[in-house]
Amino acid sequence: MRFVISTASSVRGFGFGKQSLGEGRVEYFISAADEVCSVTVPLATILERRLEAQERVYFQDGLRWKVGRLDEYVTPTRISLRLPNDEWHELDIADAHVRSDLPLGDPLGLLQQRTTHTPFWHNYRADLVRAIAEQRACYRGLLGLASANVEIFAHQLLVVQRVLKDPVLRYLLADEVGLGKTIEAGTIIRQHSIDEGDEARVVVLVPDHLVDQWRAELKHRFHIPRLIEFPGESISNDPGVQVLGHRNVPRLLDLEQPPTLVVIDEAHEVARYAFEEGKQRHAFDIVSNVAKDAQGVLLLSATPVLHNEDAFLAMLHLLDPSSYDLEDRADFRARVEHRELISQAIAELDDEAPSFLVEGVLDRLEELAASAPILDQKIKELRGALDVLDDLHLAELVASLRSYLQERFRLDRRLLRTRRKQDDVRPDLPTRQLHPLNYDDPVRRAAFEWLEGWRFSTSGGEDTDEVRRVFLELLEAALIHPTTLGEAAVKRRNAIRAKTQRELFEGEVDRLARFTAAPVAEDPRLLALLQLINADIPRKKWVVFCSSPTVAAQLCSALRKKLFDKVAHVGAEDTSIAKVVADFHTQQDLIVLVCDQGGEQGLNLQGVDARLVHFDLPLSPNRIEQRIGRLDRINGNRYITSFVPGLDVEVSRRTYEDAWAECLAKVVRVFDDSVASLQHVLDAGTTWLRGQLLDEGVDAIADLAEQWQAEAGEFSLRTESRRVEQEAMLDQIEILEGIEDVYPGLDNYEYDEGANRFTDAVARWATRALDFKLHRNGKHSDTLDFEHGPTTLLTPSRLRTTFADAFVKDRKRHRPHTGWLEFDRGRAAKTDSMPIARVGHPFVEGVRKLMEHDERGRAYAMWREVENFNEVFPSAGSEALFFRFDFLIEANLDAVVQLARDRNVSLAAIARRAEEAFPPLYETVWIDIEGDEVTQVQLEQLGRAYSQNSGDKNLRDERWDPVDALGLYADWSDVCSLARERARQRLEQRTELSKRLECATDYVDEVYREAKRGLEARIQAVAGRQGDRRILALETEIHRCLHGALQPPTVRLDSVGAVVLADRPFPS
Repeated sequence: MRFVISTASSVRGFGFGKQSLGEGRVEYFISAADEVCSVTVPLATILERRLEAQERVYFQDGLRWKVGRLDEYVTPTRISLRLPNDEWHELDIADAHVRSDLPLGDPLGLLQQRTTHTPFWHNYRADLVRAIAEQRACYRGLLGLASANVEIFAHQLLVVQRVLKDPVLRYLLADEVGLGKTIEAGTIIRQHSIDEGDEARVVVLVPDHLVDQWRAELKHRFHIPRLIEFPGESISNDPGVQVLGHRNVPRLLDLEQPPTLVVIDEAHEVARYAFEEGKQRHAFDIVSNVAKDAQGVLLLSATPVLHNEDAFLAMLHLLDPSSYDLEDRADFRARVEHRELISQAIAELDDEAPSFLVEGVLDRLEELAASAPILDQKIKELRGALDVLDDLHLAELVASLRSYLQERFRLDRRLLRTRRKQDDVRPDLPTRQLHPLNYDDPVRRAAFEWLEGWRFSTSGGEDTDEVRRVFLELLEAALIHPTTLGEAAVKRRNAIRAKTQRELFEGEVDRLARFTAAPVAEDPRLLALLQLINADIPRKKWVVFCSSPTVAAQLCSALRKKLFDKVAHVGAEDTSIAKVVADFHTQQDLIVLVCDQGGEQGLNLQGVDARLVHFDLPLSPNRIEQRIGRLDRINGNRYITSFVPGLDVEVSRRTYEDAWAECLAKVVRVFDDSVASLQHVLDAGTTWLRGQLLDEGVDAIADLAEQWQAEAGEFSLRTESRRVEQEAMLDQIEILEGIEDVYPGLDNYEYDEGANRFTDAVARWATRALDFKLHRNGKHSDTLDFEHGPTTLLTPSRLRTTFADAFVKDRKRHRPHTGWLEFDRGRAAKTDSMPIARVGHPFVEGVRKLMEHDERGRAYAMWREVENFNEVFPSAGSEALFFRFDFLIEANLDAVVQLARDRNVSLAAIARRAEEAFPPLYETVWIDIEGDEVTQVQLEQLGRAYSQNSGDKNLRDERWDPVDALGLYADWSDVCSLARERARQRLEQRTELSKRLECATDYVDEVYREAKRGLEARIQAVAGRQGDRRILALETEIHRCLHGALQPPTVRLDSVGAVVLADRPFPS
């Protein structure tokens, strides 16, 4: 006989077996209580394997089983074992057995055969199984979220749940700016990597300037184990996750097999290529083909539907090309136009709306009802109820119509949008504040006076586009900095002298030559900024935005002369943005970050306690919004203060910059609240303004302000805000009733005692059962590092296979270790260097897998003396027998597995639905020998932890002989079987379990009804929606399988114990 493994597919994952030489039959040992699994495989697939040190080896000693750890081979066919209590034993390979990787059977057999372990192991195991079940119940299958270094917000939880429990992963995440789309996407990528394992092939396409930032986020916040990082513009065909810039889209043609998941950030930028020509259209076609073949597609875009219809059609085409044809642009625009009518109707259909208002809404909807029978029926029902004095019934009909309209005219069920104004989101967003940057600035006044003189000099001359273009170039230069205006004047003067441009008025060259500007280092604005910073050191950090890279570099140089190495600069030409931003986050002495225009987009400064300084004010409110958006993010600072020049200046003395600052502050109000959703009308207004500035000068800004403030009109911000608000109502996702139960429980778990129980349970099993060496962080007791030491009870091969991704590369330490693991979510969310230890983390998953492979703690038996025994057990005689049964109750996934296989859809996604409806439950049942549950007084004696010092005795091996001599339990095996049967009955009779199953069934039914209602509405609304028909059929099958998963659920006996309570010590 020899130990072997087989590479045959029929026994893949079986692990070690034993083979008689020359035979193709391999025997797999499971446990002392289970039958050996014998399988015949081809001889060519059998490979001999030597046992390694620390391997657990089983053997029979007479009628009893014993287990020890391999110490060494004495001869090629004989081994030496180290047994408990410092005993040693030698035996032949033929008499040795090693646990295969097949799952352990029912632990009751171990108790029946009296092959038990010390109750110490049961205590540790039960605590860990319970802690893992509790955590899984909180996260409902979202291991990627649990093991990510993020704070968890309700709207993000809802989005992640919605995506990851869908067997067809094709979604557009359309949250408004700053609400954490990257967090949602990173969580989904991590979960996909966990689900697919070594088969995961994820391609993430992002704007070129965000490549390093995305890689850093995925590496440090989401701890993607197989993040492919490579220089240049190549693409890898290895499994893992890789991030590419948009410009590298053609590299996708080098992929040898389709990705399992494609993620596209700022997807509207790629989508716009769909209606271009040449290279841009070719790039879109490449992305479209890759998306079509991928298992999953995830698009990220905060762009509103309104005014971006073509981009949205193209994005939806990437998700579902059969339902969204790029040739249907006109039809799609018409659908969006109808949505404006529908959104207004939904806004007016309040539950308490008066009858006359409801009547008016119904009149406007009649036009659409002609082609929509369900809508027509609902309108008729509601009209009939308007004259009936039944407010409750009327409110129900109004709500029903509102729900129907929202579902039918939603752009797509796979578009998930969360809005900043939602009640459940707004409290977690920062509050914007405005602070004037007041000081005397003769330098800029002189610059704008010179510019105004140039403008007056053009009056009476030719009113040409050239004059307007030159004036706007000079004005935008002046708005950046006086030195920039000076450079523009010199450039124009040289161009006129070189005859490449002409004079626009007589004497222009002389006027251009007369303008000079002091260098940046002598700028009064710089001096005012330095006073602010010096007054605040070391409490705050500062982010200074200025448009020009040249001015930014000069400003940075001037600041460094005063503040030394406390200043950093990032911009369009910076290739190490991610590192500079990381340093600004972590280095206390780095207090000023200067950003040119290249830093206005994509820079993530979330969590940095900093103030913003707008060193210039570009003629674009959207750029100002982008600047503030670098800090205005979910769970960011409590306040975001913008220091703005040019405010509170007398009207008669206002320059262009002063008037523009007043408009931004008091009309657009960009420093008070986000205006990201108003970008279209803001851009349209500034385009109009550019055409008026030459003629009207500063007054043109006041004219635009008046139009932006108007109640109605082409540029009315109020009108646009109402349209966007109503439009977004159709697509925003609401917090479902179920999430209201999940999120508070999750929040309480993470910031209450639940996380502490998990920490203790993992640490105890890892250190005491596996003998890892534990290091504790000096600052925080729940920041831990587990090291594989010389006595760790793992073989080298099992260490490699089980903890492949759990250990860090550390040249300073010779032994494998995890590095610091953070068990506190609050701290983990604020650090990139220490991954959070939760279900889903490789070390936690490795510990869990080894525990499930280990029979220690599965069965125990003990004797305990009770001092007041006769008072607690008055009718028990001298001793009494009790049993403890620990059950793990979960949804039965047999039918779900078959469905996923038959329909080729994600098993993990459907399993998450089952776990969402019915989270795992760990239940303990104590019964006496009669099958009755114990009393509270009895439980106090039984529930005490095992203690040898208190006289408790582990009933191992020979210690059963004195128990048998009492003649009380001659039919031991039958006693155990009967006890298990009665414990199961007691469990099923528990009211709490019945209620949970009933609630789970109701939840599954409600989710299905909502999905069915929405899909049917969409199928009726748009002819030929075969994709929705297929999804409805799949949802119906999933609903059937989930019902089967709950009726009944799987009840697995995880561990069992027998306790003899007596009025005397254990008999010697």
